[in-house]
Amino acid sequence: MQKEQGFSVISAFMDFAELGAEWVMWVMIAMGFVGIVLMFERARLFLFTQIDAPALGRELVKALQQGDLSAARSRVSKGQAMEERVLADALEAYPRGA
Repeated sequence: MQKEQGFSVISAFMDFAELGAEWVMWVMIAMGFVGIVLMFERARLFLFTQIDAPALGRELVKALQQGDLSAARSRVSKGQAMEERVLADALEAYPRGA
């Protein structure tokens, strides 16, 4: 009797196992490199966009207490820091209320 030729899950897994584990190491090295690059990019971003958040908060509170929404918006509109971008979006929605 002759065996039928077709797809065999067992032979597919055996072929995969025979590839070895070297490719896994290369994938791990590549992922490690990408992780290190992302870490340095984030560190650079946070270092170069630092602001004095308490001083910014005092300026905004003072402007809003005086009812000068345009001064508050102009203070944060061109900001590069994350805090300034979030506040700029919040001040755009401020007139709509809660």
